[in-house]
Amino acid sequence: QPRTFGGKFNGDKAGLGKACKEACNEHTACRGYTYNPSKGVCYLKTVDTPEGGFSCTSADCWYWGQVLSHPHVQSLSIPDAERDLGLKVTDLKVGTGEEVKKGDTVTMGYVGKLADGSVFDQGQYVFEFGAGQVIEGDDIGLKGVRVGGKRRLVVPPSLAYGSQGYPGAIPPDATITFDITILSLSHHGIASGYKASNSPS
Repeated sequence: QPRTFGGKFNGDKAGLGKACKEACNEHTACRGYTYNPSKGVCYLKTVDTPEGGFSCTSADCWYWGQVLSHPHVQSLSIPDAERDLGLKVTDLKVGTGEEVKKGDTVTMGYVGKLADGSVFDQGQYVFEFGAGQVIEGDDIGLKGVRVGGKRRLVVPPSLAYGSQGYPGAIPPDATITFDITILSLSHHGIASGYKASNSPS
């Protein structure tokens, strides 16, 4: 959503840039911001942008800035990701086995659904947790889960397949839901994730 600050910074490049940076600093997931002084509007972003903007000769143009001190998106806690990125995490069943840790190889059963409830994929997937072998929503949303646990993740497009979608299965800018059960884990990594079965159980 655009931030207008009540029109307070219309035509004030320095003031608007400072207000945008402060707003970005308040959100752990924010990496950068774009702002247009003539419109007095600012957008916060979850991706890095060039420091300092660029030279602009037009009265109506956009500038960029970034915040460097925030952690990588995968390092966000679940509460931060829920607040700043719109991820929704619900424990359907709390597991009693080992807790999944970064670097563990996890076997999960999953059912993936679109917003209309239709299933776009299901099965078992084997991956190294925290290694970017699944969508970012999974690497964040499965933190703290234990073997035997079942968790529902409602994942916004920014943490899933974005504006590209997944051809033939997931449309662009889709929010998707995963019901995930942690079936097993082992304490060693793998080079890449793979689908082990078409059945989630």
